[in-house]
Formats: sequence, C-alpha cells, structure tokens
Amino acid sequence: MTAVQAASQKQTPRWQDVRAKAIDATFDADRRRAGERVALVFRWLFLIVIGALNNLNPHSGPEAKVIIDAVLFGWAVLNVTVQVLLVRGYRPGKQFSLTTMVLDIFFAAAVVYLSDGFSSPFFLALFLAVITTAVRFGATASFLSALVISFLYLFIGGSFTPANFYIDPNATIGKMFLFLVVALSTGYMTRELERERRAAVERAAQADSLRELSMNLVSDTDIKDVFDVLVDHAVQMTTAEHGRVIVSSQDGFSVVAAANRDGKETVPETEVLDEHQLAQAASTGEAVFSSERKNMVVPIASSDGATVLVSLIQTGSTFTNQDLFAVDALTGSSAVPVANALR
Repeated sequence: MTAVQAASQKQTPRWQDVRAKAIDATFDADRRRAGERVALVFRWLFLIVIGALNNLNPHSGPEAKVIIDAVLFGWAVLNVTVQVLLVRGYRPGKQFSLTTMVLDIFFAAAVVYLSDGFSSPFFLALFLAVITTAVRFGATASFLSALVISFLYLFIGGSFTPANFYIDPNATIGKMFLFLVVALSTGYMTRELERERRAAVERAAQADSLRELSMNLVSDTDIKDVFDVLVDHAVQMTTAEHGRVIVSSQDGFSVVAAANRDGKETVPETEVLDEHQLAQAASTGEAVFSSERKNMVVPIASSDGATVLVSLIQTGSTFTNQDLFAVDALTGSSAVPVANALR
C-alpha cells in the first residue's frame, strides 16, 4: 500500500463507523416520528373524552363549558396541524418534538386549571405529555417531564401556591407519585422495545456486512487479501480491540494477517500467542475463550492439514455470546472462500 493510499484510507471514514452513525440517526428520527404518532392518537382520545365529559357534566355552568371547549379547540387545531405535517412526509426534529411537548403540557395544564384544579376530572390529560415524552426522548426525559408536570400540578391545583404552602398528602403526593410511576413504566417499556428493535437492525447490518464480505472474498484472488478482509470484518463486527488470522499447521502457528479497530494492520509486539488455546480450537473445531473471556479463538476452515483461526483480543471488557454469534456468522460465510484459498 502506497503512502497516498494509506493517507486516503486514514481520512476516509470506515464503513462500520458510517453505518453505526446512520443507525443511530435513524433510531433518533424513528423515535421522534413514533412519538408524534403516539401523541396524535392520545390527543384525539383525550380530546374526545374530555370534550364529552365537559359538555355532559351537569354540575358545570355554560360559561365554564365554553372556556374548556375553547381550550380543547386550540388543542385540536394543534393536533390537526401535526397530523397534516406527518401525512405530508415531514420528519420531526428535536426542536419540533420539544415544541409539541411544551404545547401539550400547556393545554393540559390550562384544562386542569380552568376546571377547578384538584377537583378537575381532567387531570389525566397531563399524562399525555409523560407518555409521549418517553417515546420521543426516552426514559430519562420522561422522568424529568413527570417531575416538571408534578410541580406544575401543585400550582395549578391550588394546593401549593406562594400564598398557601399547605400540602395535602392525599391530594398532592399521591398524584405526584402516580405521574412518576407512569413515567418510569412507560420509559422502561419504550427502552425495551427500542433495545429489541436496535438488536434487529444491528443483525440486519451484520447480514449486510457478511454479504459484502462474501463479495470481497470472491473477488480477491490473493490469499493475503482474503485474510486481511476477514480479520478486519471480525474486529469491526465484535467488541475486539485487535485481531489476527493465524494458520495452524504441522510446522506450528504463523500470523498471516492482523487488524486493529483504528485501522492499523499491527498488533502489540509484546503480545504472545496462546498456543494451547490455538491448538485446542484447531483440534476441536470449536470456538475457545480464555479464562477471563478477553481472548477468543474461532476456527474458520481446514484444508490439506492446515487450519485457519481468527484470534480476537480485548483488554477493556470481556467477550459476550453476541460477539461469538457475530464471529460464527462471519466464519460461516467465509469458510468456503478461505478453504479454496488454502488449496
């Protein structure tokens, strides 16, 4: 590799980093879009229920009903505007989501304040902001919004004001606790759903990288290039800091390729081969972990008395079963090209 090619490779972002950033950006955008869709459904639900309760309430006067209807109409206009934007393909950004969240809190607080505060049957409207914030921004933001809403509820409810610092535990602490419980439960469920979806997307990205690996291995005729592509993908698909491709034969073990996470093709000179671990993987044909799970050796293919092994090493943490799954998928897709290259 010439100096110009090396400099170009160093300046060009690695495809794994680009893909990871694209996945993160996609998840953020999808979460905000899903949050707005959830908010749409809940807004219409709250508007219909609150509107019906307001106009069918025999204990409320005509003027009070008109005031609440006016607030609900403004809230409905907001909902229609958001729905039209989403239907037209608008991708909500962080500022848009923050704006709709603040407006939801404003309208819900206005409904509660204008309908007798703590005696209002509409205080559940405040849960809209708590639930949708969890979908938009995650569990932490939902918990913080619940704290803010609880604080606002103390004031608009009329039990905790600058003129009256009396706190009724039954009317305040219980409702504050309910806001926080809803925030935590919704945030936890949202985080679990996001984790499962992220895992599915990462597996799809790994499948795409395996397809790319197979194409590279088929197109490469030089066995050194085959090993370089293999170890580079193995390092990037796992949490390994660096890795090596080692050929086990009757003459011993020889390193034929190496790669680091930062793109360099070298490994620490002080690092020695664990020949016992390599021999065990070569003889059994199964992956072998070190006792501390900081070293993993996976056999790829055998041909004519030689076995190709991938040795992955990290020092900061330990290898997981997910790393083993990724390497197994990698070796499965590259076993035939590697075996052909050995002949």
